[in-house]
Amino acid sequence: MINRELKHQLDRVDKRLRMYRFWSGLGIVLISTAVLTGLIYAYQRGTGNTIEGGLQLTLSVALLGSFFVIVASFFTRREQHRLAQQIESRYPQLDSVLVTALDQQPDKSTGHWGYLQQSVVDKAVHHALVHDWRSLVSSKQMGFARFSAFAGIVFLVLGSLGLNSLPANRIPEKSTPEKLFDNVEIGYTAYDVIIEPGDTEVEQGTSLLVLARFADRLPPEATLIYKTDGGVEHAVPMSRSLDDPLFGGRIASVESPLNYRVEIGSQRTSGYRVDVFTYPMLVQTDARLLFPIYTNQEEKLVQDVRRVSAVEGTKLTLMCRVNKALATAQFVEVIENQEETISLNPSDTDTLIYETSFVVNRSRELELYLTDENGRTNRHPPKFRITMIENLPPDIKLAKPTRDIEVSPIEEVELAASAWDDFGLQQVGVSYSIPGRIEQEISIGDTFPAKERIEVEHLLAFEELDASSDELLTWYFWAEDIGPDGEVRRVSSDLFFAEVRPFEEIFRQGQQPEGNSQQQKQQSGQNAEQAEELAELQKQIINATWKIIRRETRNEPSAEFKSDMQLITESQQSALTQVLELEQNLEDSESLAHVERVKQEMQKAIQSLESAGSGSSISQLQPALDHEQAAYQALLRLRAREHEVVQSSQSQQSGQSQQSKNSRSQQQLNQLQLREDENRYAQQEQAQTEQEQQASEDRQVLNRLKELAERQGDLNEQIKEVQAALEEAETEEERAEAERQLKRLREEQEELLRDTDELQERMEQPQNQERMAEAQQQLDEARENIRQSAESLQQEMLTQAANQGTRAQRGLDDLKEEFQKRTAGEFEEQLREIQEQAQKLVEEENKLAEQLEDLRSGDDPASNSLRDSGDQQASEQQLLKQKERLKNLLDKMRETIEQAEESQPLLAEELYETIRDTRKADPEKALEATDLSLQRGLLDYAIEQEELARESMQGLAEGIDKAAEKVLGDEVESLRRALSELDQLNKDLDGELARAEGRESDEQVGHTSAGEAREVSENEKKNEEAESPTGQGTSKEQPNEQDSKMQQSGQQGKPSAQPGKPGQESAQESEQPGQTPGQQKTPGQNNSPGQPGQSQQNQPSGQQQNSPGNRQSEGDSKTLNFGPGGIEQFLNNGGNAPASPFSGDNFVEWSDRLRDVEEIVDDTNLQAEAARIRDEAREIRKEILNSSTPPQWDLIKQKIAQPLTELQNRVAEELLKRTAEDARVPIDKDPVPAEYEDEVRRYYQRLGSGE
Repeated sequence: MINRELKHQLDRVDKRLRMYRFWSGLGIVLISTAVLTGLIYAYQRGTGNTIEGGLQLTLSVALLGSFFVIVASFFTRREQHRLAQQIESRYPQLDSVLVTALDQQPDKSTGHWGYLQQSVVDKAVHHALVHDWRSLVSSKQMGFARFSAFAGIVFLVLGSLGLNSLPANRIPEKSTPEKLFDNVEIGYTAYDVIIEPGDTEVEQGTSLLVLARFADRLPPEATLIYKTDGGVEHAVPMSRSLDDPLFGGRIASVESPLNYRVEIGSQRTSGYRVDVFTYPMLVQTDARLLFPIYTNQEEKLVQDVRRVSAVEGTKLTLMCRVNKALATAQFVEVIENQEETISLNPSDTDTLIYETSFVVNRSRELELYLTDENGRTNRHPPKFRITMIENLPPDIKLAKPTRDIEVSPIEEVELAASAWDDFGLQQVGVSYSIPGRIEQEISIGDTFPAKERIEVEHLLAFEELDASSDELLTWYFWAEDIGPDGEVRRVSSDLFFAEVRPFEEIFRQGQQPEGNSQQQKQQSGQNAEQAEELAELQKQIINATWKIIRRETRNEPSAEFKSDMQLITESQQSALTQVLELEQNLEDSESLAHVERVKQEMQKAIQSLESAGSGSSISQLQPALDHEQAAYQALLRLRAREHEVVQSSQSQQSGQSQQSKNSRSQQQLNQLQLREDENRYAQQEQAQTEQEQQASEDRQVLNRLKELAERQGDLNEQIKEVQAALEEAETEEERAEAERQLKRLREEQEELLRDTDELQERMEQPQNQERMAEAQQQLDEARENIRQSAESLQQEMLTQAANQGTRAQRGLDDLKEEFQKRTAGEFEEQLREIQEQAQKLVEEENKLAEQLEDLRSGDDPASNSLRDSGDQQASEQQLLKQKERLKNLLDKMRETIEQAEESQPLLAEELYETIRDTRKADPEKALEATDLSLQRGLLDYAIEQEELARESMQGLAEGIDKAAEKVLGDEVESLRRALSELDQLNKDLDGELARAEGRESDEQVGHTSAGEAREVSENEKKNEEAESPTGQGTSKEQPNEQDSKMQQSGQQGKPSAQPGKPGQESAQESEQPGQTPGQQKTPGQNNSPGQPGQSQQNQPSGQQQNSPGNRQSEGDSKTLNFGPGGIEQFLNNGGNAPASPFSGDNFVEWSDRLRDVEEIVDDTNLQAEAARIRDEAREIRKEILNSSTPPQWDLIKQKIAQPLTELQNRVAEELLKRTAEDARVPIDKDPVPAEYEDEVRRYYQRLGSGE
């Protein structure tokens, strides 16, 4: 007895076989009959003979044959075992399961199947449901059988009509059975179904969802059948929807065109066509750079780039390889909200390469838009950044002298400077002149190599120049290179003055005059002082004119040329007016002659300046400068021959301190000790600022190198893992998973290549070129290895990709080590290790002391012996470990001393002194004595020896800290810098959030702890550095004045506003950091604003000015203020727009500053938090750029703003712990937990407001 379901499945197969036999047999019969009819027709037509009954014969044969086929097909059944064998031969995986199932018989007593019998039957049925045994006869076979049957009918009908068309005498008329098969139907249920999407096209590699929608009733199952061109047929079972009357099936990935249909039981739908397409896509971009001739560089090909840095004037050819032929390809650049396009043309050598060439004359940001012949565009246009590296003018740095000087007529002055150029200097020299007498230009050398700083010197002998007193000599260094236009370009240094002083000029301290005598003395020196002021004024006019001469190096003047010339002209006219006023007070004939010369030269200078400004003529500047210098020299001749300087009362000194400071003989006056020494550290501070900027850039590069090296190392390991996975893959699923991982690695390697290009662009910036020239070449080599690794991954050559990645990582590591030496010194890591070892040694020694105290407290007071306990054994083990730690620490220190003896002698000396002091205390001997006493039970003596060892170890740790401070720097200052950077980062982000939300920025919210720390630290620092003001001793101050001075310490050194002088602020804000501990602000309170216009205590009322000897570099502000707007505005212009890290173009700078904080702080937790915030910010910024949508400000608040504020507070608390030693602040307080921050802030706000 066969199972009913199994029988049903076999019947379906048998039915299909019978249908196949029917159609194929019918086709054979009908085609054979049609051939017979054709032969009869041909015979009768060809011979003219008529075969009687030919038509009837053929039709009879057709009917009899068809009848036989019907009987054989529908009234005979195939034996089941034979059918089962045929199915098993088609599906070998059945493994005789079907035959076995047919042989099973139910139990005679119960009439039921056994468990194993039922399992075999179920397995066979399940196989039938899954594989559809009806496919024993394929659809192709069935279709061919049907086609043959219908073809036979058509041919038979045509043949019968042909026979019937012959003349009547040849063939008798016979009726043709036109509907022979009308009653033949296939017994299956038809469904009304709609197939979606029908004929369609999809993107290559994407999936295709096919839906079969039914109108009234649903079939039990449906199957999606698809076949690729030239491929095999695939069957995908379709899933039934629970909500709608439809079945759905998905083709996972359409890689090539295919045909599909849906089979529903015995019913099959029409076939549909699916074509594939691809969006245009950029595969790779190579850049060919043809450098200008003056660079002496060969043509360069850079492969696979998104960022290109090219020298000004370089011919850049971008070659873009795409995935298909295109209709158009163009770069789009947005300039002032207008789009400019650069078209790309197909290459002559490869139709898939589109290229364009242009000269790099500015930096560009381009987007590549591709359009194919069907109008499809690339979905994610790639962005390109073309950075123009300017052909920098030569950089000249003066070595000596670096200020204006005074010389005697027989003095010799050695002039020295250094020069550097990015593409090589053509000539270097010095020029000097004495107005009206000498104009000399001296070439010191020519043709110097590129990117090398050269030193030049020249001896200036005034005796050989026949210099006389009160003459003026001006000098400057110059250097020539080849400019962007290919012409020689000259750059000059600042203009310096050498004033020839008379031999008889002497300075002495006279006696205090009395009454009218003093007034006469003051009146007699007033004219000389006015002449001195005019000379200083004229010097600034000369400097301003010289600045414009240096700036206007092109043929056409700049946009601001006219306005600058107007300012200088008005300043010169103002100086002429003051000369006319001075002339009214002069009586001496010689002085009047000098004034007349001054007037003439100033008037000529004004004429030249007006001519230059009105006609935009740069050539008129040099004559104007000559007349200005001649006027200055004439003003020098008005000076008095002997100066008697009287130390007056405090009020008189306060009123005259400004003039005294401006005197040309300030250096000699300082020798009389009539006032405080000038600040000699301005130049040092300026150099420190430049060094800090360079150190910051080095830290930025180092951080990126670390990140790139770590990422490349991780990628190398993952490449090896994927390679092993591909080799071990046994199934298609495992191999497909490995392929997906390989694709992800390719994307990460390409992203690493883009980040390397970004770092390379940073190193090629003008401020880094000179210092990082050698490092750029090493990075080029590492970048090429990274590119080759990405290319090998694209070609699935994993072994080569891993090897090239390893070489790239090695190159990045070498660069990282080099920059580590630059940024932190050669022995930073060693000193940090030594410090950590020393701290560990002290901590463990303190634990040992506690253990010994515990042993003594638990011992019998009457006995001085120890019990053999576990505590004693632990103490002995601790002693042995301490001996080992101490030995290792001293060995490490000796090794560092040997290495640092030549390069860091101060460090080596400090460490040596520390070891020598440690040897005197001999902690090793004390530890041995402690161990021996502990073993013998002498606990008191053991504790005494341990205390000696502990004290010497603490001294050792202090000495190491002192030595480390010389190399690692002051940690407190690092925290101050980090806090300042975080404060500015928070302000920038808060300002952007405020602008986005339409509110006013509140820079104080959330920064209270930071402000408190800064307030305490600045108070401490200023109190320590406070000095008494000019001309007053601290002993003369009253107690209340001292307190007031302490309260106003934040205001010291800020000059008060001078009314009536344009260009200066009328008020300045004052800070009050000098509060007592009891006046410290509580968290949540805002810092109170300063009081504008508050007067300065203990400061001279006169406006302070720079002495002639203290030269400021170009761009520094000048203290003299005259003319509309003031020359200082001309010499010091600038302004900053609000920063927008996320919605604007300031993200890179903002991120670099956060990266700098990460490098500055030493605490690993703070470093990790800063790195986490930076990574979050980078991901958010990347999402904004990729999606081209506005920033999600709530997300930025949550992930960036709040954590950044918390980080600032943590740094502030750490700074408080280290600086507020005398203030009443909770030294060991922990940060407020995040969930209570808002409540604590509101509490302190209410507390501060008095509610």
